Amino acid sequence: MDALAVLDCEVVQERRVGQHSAFFCEVKNVRLQPSRRPLVHFDRAFYAVQPVQ
Repeated sequence: MDALAVLDCEVVQERRVGQHSAFFCEVKNVRLQPSRRPLVHFDRAFYAVQPVQ
């Protein structure tokens, strides 16, 4: 795996926005590089991705 994190998702809704589509997904699984600390951007801020025990 070359990425810092991989989110496996299921599309739960698709909305047309002009000539584009926006996809809303439910995360089913997260795979992380054990030696790295990936971030996600949400609501104008960055958050660390951490495994759920």
